[in-house]
Amino acid sequence: MIVTSLLSEKKYFWVKVPRTGTHAYQRLLFPELHQEKTLIFHSHAPFLDFSRSMCVKKPHIEHGVSVVRHPQDKFISGLRYFQMKSVFNKEHRPEKFLKVCDFCGEVSEITHQQWNNETGTPNVVLDFLQDETTFYDFIYSYFDRNCMLKSGYTWEQVFQSANLGAVYSIFKPQVFFAYHPRVKIFHYENIQEFNSWIETTLGISTDTLTTENTSKHHILNIDVTTKKFHDLVRYLFHDDFQVFGYS
Repeated sequence: MIVTSLLSEKKYFWVKVPRTGTHAYQRLLFPELHQEKTLIFHSHAPFLDFSRSMCVKKPHIEHGVSVVRHPQDKFISGLRYFQMKSVFNKEHRPEKFLKVCDFCGEVSEITHQQWNNETGTPNVVLDFLQDETTFYDFIYSYFDRNCMLKSGYTWEQVFQSANLGAVYSIFKPQVFFAYHPRVKIFHYENIQEFNSWIETTLGISTDTLTTENTSKHHILNIDVTTKKFHDLVRYLFHDDFQVFGYS
């Protein structure tokens, strides 16, 4: 999404890496989108996708900013969210039009049914998270290093769905979203540095920033404290450890 400095009017592309507090920061940076009691479509676009689409329409936007997170913490958070979302009854969504904000900041509306079609989690999630044996068999059957699918498979086949936004947000490495020489990187573990950048560069106070973590108390069916799990994370997100300086 495009964020504009209140001090210089310079524009930046905010690269929203999943599971890094993006919902809270979207409320802070775009309060006008959250004034009504409605849902906001929350997409995650890589910087390269943005730069390619904007090179003609808005060539003056040259730089991006993003927050990355320790790969293991991010993956655990994502798995918890997946397991929680897979049992969430979407019929409880409000029956009205929903605001949709794309990564350029342009807002449109969709119906309740369209929202469900766009954001539904593939049913296979219920299967591969049911126990540890199924989880590891699933991962090593389909994935190589850096979450690359093994030869002969497609994301649609593996997750039995053409609706892969939620899947990409968990299984795509952070380098996929944010690794670019024109993207300024902050770390989730030192989030105050990002807050300082928002205040000094964008001129927006972070005093009203409120965070929430709807999945942190959700218990996984997988033991995430074992060496086996740690080794798996390093295998799946090898480049994230290397590029963003995590150990």
